[in-house]
Amino acid sequence: MSLAGTALRRWAAVVPAPRTARGRALVSVALGLSLGAAATFTGALLRPRRPASYDPRSPR
Repeated sequence: MSLAGTALRRWAAVVPAPRTARGRALVSVALGLSLGAAATFTGALLRPRRPASYDPRSPR
């Protein structure tokens, strides 16, 4: 099992599952936002960097 799966199982054993539809919706929104933020941050890290002297107006 992956490290994330192990961490998720341990977290689920400690934190009780939400019993209402509103609670489940809040959990899904929170997970979606955190996954979206992680994907955005990872994408920013992996994006190639431009040199400091880069000028978009200069002809190639």
